[in-house]
Amino acid sequence: MNIVSLVKPRVLLALCLFGVFALLGGGRASAQSQEIVSWGENMPGWSKKLGLTALREGCTDTPAHCAVYVTNLAIREGVSRVYVSIPLSISSAASSAAEYSSQSLAYPKIVEVGFDDFVNDIENAEIAGTLSDPGSLVTSVITALKSKNPNLKFGVTVYEDSLSHLLITSSTWSNAGISYKSIPASVLAKIDNVHLFVHYRESASTYATSVATAKRLFPNAKIIAGAYPYDRIDYTTCAYKGTTHCTAAQEQTLFEQLTTTQAGMVKAGTVSGLEFFFGYFGDPQDWPGWVTQTRVCNPTRYAQCYANSDTLQNMSVSILQTAFSSTAVPQVTTQYSSVYMGSEPVGKEGTPGKISLKNSGSGALAISEIVVAGTNAADFPMTHNCGSSLAASAGCTLTVYFRPAAVGSRAGQIIVYDNAGSGRQTINLTGTGTAGSSGTPGVTLQYPSVFMGNEFVGVQGTPGKIWIKNSGTAALAISRIAVSGTNAADFTLVNGCGSSLAPAAFCTLSVYFKPGALGSRSAKITLTDNAGSGTQSVALTGTGISK
Repeated sequence: MNIVSLVKPRVLLALCLFGVFALLGGGRASAQSQEIVSWGENMPGWSKKLGLTALREGCTDTPAHCAVYVTNLAIREGVSRVYVSIPLSISSAASSAAEYSSQSLAYPKIVEVGFDDFVNDIENAEIAGTLSDPGSLVTSVITALKSKNPNLKFGVTVYEDSLSHLLITSSTWSNAGISYKSIPASVLAKIDNVHLFVHYRESASTYATSVATAKRLFPNAKIIAGAYPYDRIDYTTCAYKGTTHCTAAQEQTLFEQLTTTQAGMVKAGTVSGLEFFFGYFGDPQDWPGWVTQTRVCNPTRYAQCYANSDTLQNMSVSILQTAFSSTAVPQVTTQYSSVYMGSEPVGKEGTPGKISLKNSGSGALAISEIVVAGTNAADFPMTHNCGSSLAASAGCTLTVYFRPAAVGSRAGQIIVYDNAGSGRQTINLTGTGTAGSSGTPGVTLQYPSVFMGNEFVGVQGTPGKIWIKNSGTAALAISRIAVSGTNAADFTLVNGCGSSLAPAAFCTLSVYFKPGALGSRSAKITLTDNAGSGTQSVALTGTGISK
């Protein structure tokens, strides 16, 4: 696998859909509670066929840009989690991890950041003389990654043929007579997730042994099984240290054996998920790696590589559907279909209401997300103890608070995304805001200026997100948010803020950049409200480039 630079999605949805889904927080869960992952996007319908629950994506851009990109990708694919792979850069990995720690708080779909090809990249860095102490590097990255968000996971990709490397099994290792430091066992124990892929097709028969070895070397890590549903006949030999390459029939048989084993281990709980590299399910021929990595497929075999990959992708779906099919059906029962939260002074939070949710069906209920949406969603903060799944007859509790941002009727709704019925359950929320005590509203903007990057003229890029906070003690009344300036038409704004914001509450603006001409482009967002001078602004810049 190679980490790829940030690229534009192949299929763009309408802006209004991005705005709606961003507010709602994404899509529904698959039929099983285990993690099913693909590297990047798939053609419409294929993520649902796979039962996809998460994406993994390599990104070499800044964490701020990557966070926006992978979040929008996850929204479009209907998953609630993203695993991000970053370059193993000796000079910048720790600082990048620290920034991801902060970004993950604003973009909670990001649940893991880590390194691809972990053992090989560290080995190469030590031989090149750019890394003297790998244990210290990994420790510094993990520490930085958890500095702002201790729940953010650190993950690595490891291959079955790397599990015996002295870099992770001994105190030292050597190459060409030169001795190098290994990664101490105490550091390996800090790794949260290991994505265990199989390089060689004939290693399918020993995958269970590889998992056991990985669990011993990384004692506190969850193992996510990895499989390659694309043609690797030219890429590598059929067996480790072998001399012959697989035929298409051999590759398909061995892939089926491996993926069936891995799906069974997921179902049994031996591993926590199954990951496919690359994605592009439904159109494998569009994967850029065919061209950029000439070793992958001899150009004279492109047609055969595409056809074989298509077979392996369809085989993947069939194996998953067989492994996770069940006659047991989950069903959701909520204590109330609607709740009136009473009357509260503007900006004041009242006593919470509690709503029970129960799986009244016979199968496990997989919960993707529980969010508050609707006209006045910010007025109804919510917490819950439901987790990602509920066994048959099990229940959990939603705790809802009411903090009105303005006088009058306020409304929102709790949406539960799951694998029961339509996949979406709704509880309506209402309340009344009354005149409260005096105070002063305030505005804090996440950024005073935003650079939207380089985009082709006439091509719209992925959005930037800017949050606004009422840092005062009274309701912030927002009368207008608009884009103006020299190149205002190049910057499209999706306003998620509404007409008012309670003290300490946040809202989000999404900004899209579509340059109308080459060169530097500029505009500004102006917020008109009842705080301070009555206006605040965010400068917008970007660069139009030619194709």
